Amino acid sequence: PIPQDELRLLREGVEFGYAKAQHLLGMCCYEGDGVPQNYREAVRLFRLAADGGEMIAQNMLAQCYMGGTGVQKDTLEGVRLMTLAAEQGHANSQLMLSMLNRGTGGPAAAMPRAAARVLAQHAQHGQIADEPEHRSVVLAQLGDSADDRNVARTCCIGCGK
Repeated sequence: PIPQDELRLLREGVEFGYAKAQHLLGMCCYEGDGVPQNYREAVRLFRLAADGGEMIAQNMLAQCYMGGTGVQKDTLEGVRLMTLAAEQGHANSQLMLSMLNRGTGGPAAAMPRAAARVLAQHAQHGQIADEPEHRSVVLAQLGDSADDRNVARTCCIGCGK
């Protein structure tokens, strides 16, 4: 659990309007780390941080909206928030959008290849779990050039395939 003195500092940061503190305290509320688990409070804090441009909070708030966790389910708002995070380079948001937009030509149509490359690099360094949906999206989004085949091979090695 997070130490109480760190929670106090996060709360002070929230009061001063620091987006990173809002995001981190939101994660504590979401996970029940050092505080009782409270999805509604997590959503409130994620919203403050997301409004401040914190891309990880935008992604977390998007997931809350898409799953109806702590807030009424609203897929369109979730996609809007995920798009904001993806446009800032948040790889998991890019991945999720590419999966949602597969074959639809939606707003993430230009992002999947970049997201796949980022995920392949993370996989190579053991920074993502061996999740088949990540591997399949990475491989599906990469093209046929020699460079893309090298990235795909790297991803498969990193993912244990």
